[in-house]
Amino acid sequence: MKTGLRFPVVTLFLLVSSSCSQAQAVFSTLCLFTTGAAAGQVRDYAPLPPLPVGNACSDGMGSFGYIIAPPTPPPTPTAPPDPFAAILQSVKFNGTALVKGASGNKYREAFGVADNLGPTMNGLTTRFRLGSLSKQFTATAVLALVDQNLIQLNTSICAYLDACPPQWNPIQIIHLLQHTSGIPDFTSLPTYSLLKTQHTTSAQMVTGFKAFPLAYPPGINFRYSNSEYVILGYIVERIVHQDLGTYMAQTYFVPRGMTNTGYDHQNPLDDSTEATGYSLVAGALSPVGPINMTVPGGAGGFFSTVDDLSTWLDALLSGKILSAASLHTMLTPGPGYAGCGWFIKPTPAGHTAIYHIGTIDGFENAIVIDGATKAMAIVLSNVDATPSEQLARALMVPALSN
Repeated sequence: MKTGLRFPVVTLFLLVSSSCSQAQAVFSTLCLFTTGAAAGQVRDYAPLPPLPVGNACSDGMGSFGYIIAPPTPPPTPTAPPDPFAAILQSVKFNGTALVKGASGNKYREAFGVADNLGPTMNGLTTRFRLGSLSKQFTATAVLALVDQNLIQLNTSICAYLDACPPQWNPIQIIHLLQHTSGIPDFTSLPTYSLLKTQHTTSAQMVTGFKAFPLAYPPGINFRYSNSEYVILGYIVERIVHQDLGTYMAQTYFVPRGMTNTGYDHQNPLDDSTEATGYSLVAGALSPVGPINMTVPGGAGGFFSTVDDLSTWLDALLSGKILSAASLHTMLTPGPGYAGCGWFIKPTPAGHTAIYHIGTIDGFENAIVIDGATKAMAIVLSNVDATPSEQLARALMVPALSN
């Protein structure tokens, strides 16, 4: 028998492939393999488009890879992606979000920039202008005064105003709360673009509304109108002898530790604690023009954070602010599914959704609450093209299972 040198056996594989994933089937080494995951469809709330799905891998040598046997063990499976973050990141969300599940668990996160000049990044204490999410505060102030017998829901608003025009005599407080008064929305008028830059008072705003002809007889139809909540804020001020912001802060916000909530008197925004409002112009963030925050009043003049809003909603929905009767009034829909500062609508699965959006120059916000479990999604964005309502509704799906 012949003898000679013996060499160890080495198995050599030459992979000629256009796809690194084919090599993965043989050996799962020398290839970084990443995949996206499609989002589930939203069931009870308006769906977002599926999240993008993609595969990207490279062995660092183009389509030719040399792999020496034996293969390395497969990588340890990673945890599934956070469903809340996946929903928000699918639209490159810029803002803050808080989700409270049916079990009380929370997701809280901030994304993107508060001010792109610094840049200053958004944080959980960044304050956002709320727009029409402010209406829940004004409605609460009115209903609390009902509890104190200082306002009557079915009384003419002329009982609380001076120099009331005759066409307003049939308008009741409840009509203002549920958007059935017929008073036109001042933000839809051609003069609004000029008005919103001017310093004004709630009294001056209401005086201007008196000249508007009614769109329809009071109490007949639903038509959303910011004018109605400016009037309600003014009525509150006349009764409590304070401006609305001071009254809400002293009576409701400060006692609950809501130090990042209040009426926004700044114009322009120059406080580093507040987000700057942006529009998307050619794919880039562009600061919006100025708005004088004396104009929106009780219809849209407040600011807050996701944490403060969560604190507020926990107190409101648990009956710690209003009587049971007034809370029932707030959350009982009238025409157009409008309650008082909220919309209330059944979902296809038999749930009751309590919701509202809040839009003001450079900001797009939304809150969605499940009436039975009090699970909620709060989305605040300082980019006015953000689909905040769709995001909040999509976030409710994992929230109801959490």
